[in-house]
Amino acid sequence: MKADIQSRGLELTEKLKVQIERKLQFAFHQLEPQISAISICISKLEGGVGMNCRLRISIVSMEDIVIEDTQSTAYVAIDRAMKRASRSVARKIALLQKQKNV
Repeated sequence: MKADIQSRGLELTEKLKVQIERKLQFAFHQLEPQISAISICISKLEGGVGMNCRLRISIVSMEDIVIEDTQSTAYVAIDRAMKRASRSVARKIALLQKQKNV
């Protein structure tokens, strides 16, 4: 799964990039056929007190899903945002499939 990964205010290390790609694969591997694009932006909050993770998931024939999470570290923000996004995408796809069957 290809994703656009960006960072603002912090260095996107190889370790962080690999972690994001691994979590993406785990969170969305079953839903991959319905996902057309994923973009992730990790940013440092003003004052340097925390990290924000913003995910935008584009689903075929549906509106984009945007999830944001702010935590003390980038790793925790990414983990929580991915879990929420995975649940949201699964719900939207299930709803779409249900509507097609009606």
